[in-house]
Amino acid sequence: QQYLDVLQHLGDSPNKQALQNEWIDRSLSRIKELISIVRDWLTISKIESGQFVACRTKVAINPIITELLETYSRQAFENGIVLTAELPDDSSIVEAHEECLKMLFSNLIVNAIKYNRKNGKVTVTSKSEGENVIVTVSDTGIGIPEDKMDMIFEEFYRIKDESTKNIPGTGLGLPICKKIADELGGKIIVQSKSNKGSSFQVFLPNYKD
Repeated sequence: QQYLDVLQHLGDSPNKQALQNEWIDRSLSRIKELISIVRDWLTISKIESGQFVACRTKVAINPIITELLETYSRQAFENGIVLTAELPDDSSIVEAHEECLKMLFSNLIVNAIKYNRKNGKVTVTSKSEGENVIVTVSDTGIGIPEDKMDMIFEEFYRIKDESTKNIPGTGLGLPICKKIADELGGKIIVQSKSNKGSSFQVFLPNYKD
């Protein structure tokens, strides 16, 4: 309302167009944020209701990771980030819903890009170890303060400081990752140091015939 009042009093002022554009840009930005929140909230609801994880099939992990790295290669390039992968030739196999896995690893890769540094690096690895497939997404970014580690999987929680204030997000990406891993019988382990980077390890049960 404040912007509308200002615009009405500007008349044909030279600043009117600039203020109109600013108001439109802010409105569009806010709409995008709301759409993202609604989309992520619906995803959480579907996971919790079992709509995703109930439809499990035999899924190869490595082709999904390769596809995602290709998808986000441009975003990484624009941010000066190098994406690398260390994937074994024999694809690790799990029993899961493919879209769930894409959401899980997509969120982790995007976060690794967003919270990284200029000329930083994101490395994704996968391996089969014991009864689990372990996928690790590591970055050389700003890291997570030790006193915030226990809160990052809480819904809508976002670390707010000078290094993150301009980074967009809904605060639901990591909770979605944790819910998917939990529903598939797995888990996520996080290791991080401020100003050094973070490493997210996803453990998922191996596929059993």
